[in-house]
Amino acid sequence: MQRKWVIQLSYGIPFLLFIFLLIESFNEWSSKTNFGLTHLELYGMASAIFLIQLVRNSILGWALVIGLYLFQLTFLLIDLKELFALYGAKYDSSQVITYLLVLLVYLIIGYFYFLLKPKSKRI
Repeated sequence: MQRKWVIQLSYGIPFLLFIFLLIESFNEWSSKTNFGLTHLELYGMASAIFLIQLVRNSILGWALVIGLYLFQLTFLLIDLKELFALYGAKYDSSQVITYLLVLLVYLIIGYFYFLLKPKSKRI
């Protein structure tokens, strides 16, 4: 029972976060993001993925969550590469340290999601 509560919390918090971002970006729903999607499509898709996993903890839903995580991690690493390239010119050491801490927290969250992989329920 306690594991189910942790699983629901770990998928419920990101679901609520993406719903909040969806509501906050109401005026920008039709504008494109850096990914080529509108804000409505981007936040709506992420919300749907976490809602599916929240309602039915399955391997397919988990794979979608991990795919979304890896997609965001890729762009986080690209930003980190740019940050190091412009170190000294545009960014100072406190910004680099803050960014590295955010990356560390993001990697810990990813490890946590890898531990939550369901053992059954393929779909």
